[in-house]
Amino acid sequence: MGKMLILLVVGMGLIASYSMMQLNESNLNATDNASEDYEINQARNLAVSGVEHAISELAQDSTWTAGYKNGSIADGTLSVSIQRTRAMYPGGPDAGLNNARLVTAIGTVQGQSVTVRTVVEIPSAYVRPPGLGYGIFSDESMDLTGNVFVGDYNNPSLNANVHTNHDLTFGGSSRIEGYGTFSEACPSGTGSAGSTFTPNTKTGGDLVAKAPPVAIPEIDPGKWEKLATRKFYSNTKINGHLSLGTKEQPEIIYVRGNLDLNGQMTGYGVFLVTGDLTINGGAEVNALDPSGNNLGILVGGDAKINGTSDIMATMLIRGDAKINGTSKIIGSVISNGELTFGGTTDVLYNPLLDEVAKKIWESEAGRPRVVSYYE
Repeated sequence: MGKMLILLVVGMGLIASYSMMQLNESNLNATDNASEDYEINQARNLAVSGVEHAISELAQDSTWTAGYKNGSIADGTLSVSIQRTRAMYPGGPDAGLNNARLVTAIGTVQGQSVTVRTVVEIPSAYVRPPGLGYGIFSDESMDLTGNVFVGDYNNPSLNANVHTNHDLTFGGSSRIEGYGTFSEACPSGTGSAGSTFTPNTKTGGDLVAKAPPVAIPEIDPGKWEKLATRKFYSNTKINGHLSLGTKEQPEIIYVRGNLDLNGQMTGYGVFLVTGDLTINGGAEVNALDPSGNNLGILVGGDAKINGTSDIMATMLIRGDAKINGTSKIIGSVISNGELTFGGTTDVLYNPLLDEVAKKIWESEAGRPRVVSYYE
């Protein structure tokens, strides 16, 4: 009987010890699981905060694509990357989204990582400035009594119209393959317009007529410095060959100072010049896009084109523009100041592409809209 009692007591002790061991192990596992769940939740919170921060940045600047990698936040790290997409979800087919970004955020805490991906669309409020619709456009008086030709560039159905918000004078050897409009007076009289103005396409009405003032596109290079993909902070001379961007992502070159521009360029882009522009040779863009002009030049000061120059660009000048010598401009000339032609000038109107223009004159975009969200 005594031995049985001893064995029973020992057995009960073994069972109690085993049960306690099991309970301790269960508690440890529960603690580990709770800790792992906590770390995963923290990692998820980091990733979500990265997405929210990216949307906030894109709301302020639709060109923001910097992101950041392995930034230490709290007890973890956060990586955020931004890339353009036309798909509605990560890795999806082209859905025709015109201004969307794929945001990928990875939060990591104590070795636990969570990835959150979202596609956001940035509403575009771009409205093409009406001033871009002319071969020559000036906010001051326009004198076309010299030897100026304004015509189309390989598009005989396109009118190369001219407009001034002040007085229009014409005559001499000048010829315009479009209509002429003015907002103040026409000292030359409109009756003799037929010898100068010969539109490619007759749309009705007088060849030269008074019209309401047209708003000059905003010309403020310094305002758009943050958009620049390449920057020069002094007077700059660019010669030789220069590679620009693509149609979807034009190169935006900012010059704080004066620019002396010559040579050949390939691709799509915009120059933002806070000072004066001088062209003594040429500014030629190779591989022209058949649907429009690849290059815009915005000048905060004056512009001077000398000698024999072939310029393939849409030029917008806040100050005065003087075009001397024998020049051929494939694009257009828009001046907020006085526009003077000396010598022989041909302007072959080639409208600036919207893909280039909207990089500068896009109105404030609305807040990005979440198209899809994946974890």
